[in-house]
Amino acid sequence: MNAVPSLLGRLRRLRIVDDAAEQALVAADVLTLADLELAVIEDRAVAADPRLRRAAESLAQEARPVMLGRAWDILDSLLASLRSHCRGLHAVEASAAVRRAEPLVTELVVVAQAEDPSSAIHAIATLPTIADVLHRGPRRLVVLFEGRVTAETAYKALM
Repeated sequence: MNAVPSLLGRLRRLRIVDDAAEQALVAADVLTLADLELAVIEDRAVAADPRLRRAAESLAQEARPVMLGRAWDILDSLLASLRSHCRGLHAVEASAAVRRAEPLVTELVVVAQAEDPSSAIHAIATLPTIADVLHRGPRRLVVLFEGRVTAETAYKALM
């Protein structure tokens, strides 16, 4: 059994979500703080609970960002590992705040194309450089890499 993504674990410890609410968040692919913030902004039903909205604001203020340069140091190491050990991945790129060159980065995101996303997710999850798999879905993986939560998504390559 995989560990609970840090966001969901934190929401559970704060007694904001129960089993049903946690399952709804997972089903809606709300696994990271950025996912929750987007769900709130988009006014999705999964984020309608006022306690969840307040938690998103509070957790965003608590987030420990890293400088853009440090984020790139971490991602360079991860990207090199992905490119050398996961042959089924193509167009492996950093995304989100790093790609936008934001000076402070709270979450690291990598996207990639794969002809077989499930196999690519498996290959990434079994890399020796991955400290822990926090969530594993058919097209998305949330892992702990060098002490940082990293979200990775493998999209089907369009040929």
